[in-house]
Amino acid sequence: MSKIKTEEGKHKEFDPEYADLDKLNPKKDGITKCLFLKWRNPRLSSANPTKIESPVWKWMIQNNCSGYHLNDLMEGPSSFDNGPVWTMDRFGMSGTLLPNGDKVFIGGEHEDYYDPDFNIYNDVVVVKADHSVNIFNYPKEIFPATDFHSANLIDDKIIIIGNLGYGEQRIPNSTPVYQLDLKTFSISKTTTKGPSPGWIHNHEVEVDLQTNKLKIKGGTTYIGEDEQLIDNFDDWEFDIKSNTWSKLTDRQWKRIIFTREDRNLFELGMKRINIMTSDLGSAFDDSQSDQDLSDALESIKSLNGNSDKVSEEEKEVIQALYSFPFDHKIVNDKDDVEEYGVYRISHDETIIEFKEDSSSIVTLVRGSVPVRIISTIKSTLIKKLEKIENKKIFTREY
Repeated sequence: MSKIKTEEGKHKEFDPEYADLDKLNPKKDGITKCLFLKWRNPRLSSANPTKIESPVWKWMIQNNCSGYHLNDLMEGPSSFDNGPVWTMDRFGMSGTLLPNGDKVFIGGEHEDYYDPDFNIYNDVVVVKADHSVNIFNYPKEIFPATDFHSANLIDDKIIIIGNLGYGEQRIPNSTPVYQLDLKTFSISKTTTKGPSPGWIHNHEVEVDLQTNKLKIKGGTTYIGEDEQLIDNFDDWEFDIKSNTWSKLTDRQWKRIIFTREDRNLFELGMKRINIMTSDLGSAFDDSQSDQDLSDALESIKSLNGNSDKVSEEEKEVIQALYSFPFDHKIVNDKDDVEEYGVYRISHDETIIEFKEDSSSIVTLVRGSVPVRIISTIKSTLIKKLEKIENKKIFTREY
């Protein structure tokens, strides 16, 4: 089997961090402002596929220039008024290397919803071994905006599975599967059978080229309720020959989601920051020469405004938030930057994970524990969170 993980970050060849922006001269290469404005924005197409002959987009790809930087170089209009600039500087874009050295990039998103350049793409970009570029667009009815999917080469096709996409296009309990024909670069949707992992994204894929089966594991699924995204527990298999899904595992793990009953954001995260900055400020000697650190601390405090008042009682509750009246051990790796906001304990070798975000705490019990342990976690955490938030706490179990 070969393992291919969905691309989570940016591809180096399209990340402006690795570009020598000072040496870019689009006008010298024939990119006039008029031509730039013609191709400034993303667009959809009516044919499947539509080959896009854009000298601007191809120049951006070949020179590793983001839309933001080209708009700046060309003194283009604001994206607040004129919409997003087309770019290859994307997250969640798959990159598939073909045997002939060509590389096929599919979809991806630029920035997040609050940014004026936010866009989720539904295109295919082929960077050939000789560095020439082909770009294909599609009608959104044929191939919708797609990001954080997987893309696996099987014979002369790329199998595209999963999507995060725009909120309005997500369908709970349905897994999008598409095929990109590398002979014609047309895309077709695959009608599947059997129980599927649901609206999944950011997953891992293992490819068995002997049987033409794909094993899906990990990732996150959209379940619809309150725009909720939850971790995928189980392993799944997709048979390309029969277009059939099979569930390989049935992990009876318990998931409990804690939210404020008023559905507002938690104050917990900001209070954690306030405690941290307060502790740093106390330990910091104003007589030291590092004025930048002092200024940074003051800046954070000013951004927090009046919310920076954390009582000693709240501080004690927050610091012992995941301490429970049953035997358990803390298993966090404090040096793991990627695990920010994630806390773990173990009880009788079962890992219990607490994942904090702005509006919820998702508790995941990775194994079997007595009902009394679950009840204790719920009652203890509700009591502590209500002290921190001064609001009723609501729970849901999946």
